[in-house]
Amino acid sequence: MLLIEIAGGNMDNFNQVLNSLSNYLDRLADPPSFLEYCATTFAPIISMLAILIGGWFAYHKYREAKNYDVNLKILNEVYVPLYSYLVKQETFRYIACPDSTWQEYPILEIKADKTKQRIDASGISFTKVTEVVCGCSKEAFSQISEHANLGLASPELVTLLNMYKMLIYISGGNQITEQRAKAVILQEKVELALRKEIISGYKYYHKKLKLKKSFSSIYKLTDEQIEMLPSITIDEIKSTINELTNQINSMD
Repeated sequence: MLLIEIAGGNMDNFNQVLNSLSNYLDRLADPPSFLEYCATTFAPIISMLAILIGGWFAYHKYREAKNYDVNLKILNEVYVPLYSYLVKQETFRYIACPDSTWQEYPILEIKADKTKQRIDASGISFTKVTEVVCGCSKEAFSQISEHANLGLASPELVTLLNMYKMLIYISGGNQITEQRAKAVILQEKVELALRKEIISGYKYYHKKLKLKKSFSSIYKLTDEQIEMLPSITIDEIKSTINELTNQINSMD
């Protein structure tokens, strides 16, 4: 009797397994529903697209950060030193020699004659010397270019700066020769091209880095010029001279 009950129990389990297998085979034979089809077909595609889009965004952010660093390096190590020279010379031009236009003197030299006093055993002697003001000379401009990172500069800027160095050398001295005349003529053309390249390059990388734009009442930056905007009247000059005179007299 005990053996029959165990056998009967095993038969019931076997029948349940057969029913489960039959149901599973029936489901395999039935066509999948629309939701099941979408889940099995589009889910892998969506997952792959998410991975690709995420990877693209990560790569794009990496490229942006890398390009920003390179552009900032170009601005700081190439154009800012050269542009700063132009700012100093245009400020001096505006104050001291407005009739010397940038078209005529693209790279302005600023030199001042000073008298130095020397006391020795023979007495007091005076010597006149010429000094460069605020580092503004064509030689100083050439030295600035030597310290610039020209590996990051445009081919035009590299070419013009190296031409300029050679032209300064050829056009120097006191001899009047055909070679010197040719160098002087070409030097003027190179200086104009350099101004344009420096200012346009500075503006280009400033804009590319999305730095703050300047809306100044003091100057206006065009493609070839740093134009000073303030209008100083004769009355303002006279009034300021009187103030300066009073200050000096009060110190005596």
